[in-house]
Amino acid sequence: MTIVNSEPVLPYRTNSFVGTEEYIAPEVVNGVSQSSAVDWWTLGILIYEMLTGTTPFKGNVADETFHKIVNNQLKWPDDTQVSQDCKALVKKLLRREPEKRLGSANGASDIKASRWFKDFNFALIRVRTTYNSLILHKFIQLTYLLFLFVSDRMKYLQSFPR
Repeated sequence: MTIVNSEPVLPYRTNSFVGTEEYIAPEVVNGVSQSSAVDWWTLGILIYEMLTGTTPFKGNVADETFHKIVNNQLKWPDDTQVSQDCKALVKKLLRREPEKRLGSANGASDIKASRWFKDFNFALIRVRTTYNSLILHKFIQLTYLLFLFVSDRMKYLQSFPR
C-alpha cells in the first residue's frame, strides 16, 4: 500500500503573531513575514519541552525569552538523556533561517524521514493494524507527554481571572 504524503507547504507569508512566547519562531520575534516554517520551529520546541520539561530559550520575562530565541544556541541539559538522532532532529527544526529549517521544503515528509522516526511506521496509524512493541512504546510516550503538556498549559490558562 502506498501512502500519499499530502502535507501542505504553504506558498504565502504572513506577519501575524499568536501564541506562547517560548514557542515563537525567530522570524516572528524579528517582525518579518513568516511562512509555515514557524510551525516546524514550534514542533522543535514542543519535542524539546516534552523531553526536558522546559523550553530551550525560556527567560524570566518575555523580552529575555525573545532575546534568547534570536541569539542563544540550543543547549541540552546535562541530566537529560536524549538520543543523538533526536537531538539532530530538534536542531534541524530549530534552525533560525526558516528556509533551512527542516520541514520548510517538503512539510511533514521531511520530519517523517528523520532518523529519530526510522522505526516509526506512520502508515500504521491510519490503517489501525497491530503495532510492534517499539512503535507502540514510542507512540504512548509521546501521547502521554503531550497530554501532560496540554494539561499543564490548561491549568496555567485557567489561573487567569475571567
